[in-house]
Amino acid sequence: MKSLLVVIVYTLITSPLIFAQADTAISTETPKDPELYLFGGVGIPYLPEEFNQYWKPAWNIGGGYGWSFPPGELGYATVSATVEYSRFAFDSAGVSSRIRAIDTSYKNLISTGRPTSIFNVMVNFKGSFSPAKQSIAPYFILGIGYMYFNAGSVTVTGDTTFTLGKEKKSAFSWTAGVGVEVPIIESVSVFVQAKSLLGAIDRTRQYFPMSGGVIIKPWR
Repeated sequence: MKSLLVVIVYTLITSPLIFAQADTAISTETPKDPELYLFGGVGIPYLPEEFNQYWKPAWNIGGGYGWSFPPGELGYATVSATVEYSRFAFDSAGVSSRIRAIDTSYKNLISTGRPTSIFNVMVNFKGSFSPAKQSIAPYFILGIGYMYFNAGSVTVTGDTTFTLGKEKKSAFSWTAGVGVEVPIIESVSVFVQAKSLLGAIDRTRQYFPMSGGVIIKPWR
């Protein structure tokens, strides 16, 4: 985990220098283009095990602000800051069925629980593989930031009884993902992307946000 963190931090520092080596003979773009982001989608819970088993996939929404640099030999770089909120509904039927799968003698079960929510603030680097900003651009994205994790309580009654208390934690987080950006007009693009987002909490929290959105370049 520490090695992965070192790689992400190193990439965030060095990649803009590599991607933004613009060819001044062919580039007439400004040094940086400001961008606004709005996006939403779903999130698949993964770690820890009860997060995956007791809660349904989330809906998520987010936004941000960033700067893209002129294209270079490899493509072009974007540095951004984003906020993202995800809400996972409790899966009552799923909890009961999983308990019955462990012990088939449990017939009478009532499962109740609260949603789990995750809030992230991230600083991101995006490397787009395209010779120009007005063409379709596959990209990778790496980021570091802060995660606030608010897990709802769970209670099971009936043939067996147990309770998981609610949990609120915050921690350093990082993300890695891939996507594709498609320009619509000069000042507007749309994108789809999939990421892994991981919080460095005691008992790691991880989920996979998949989202689509719009990039607005208001000063182009």
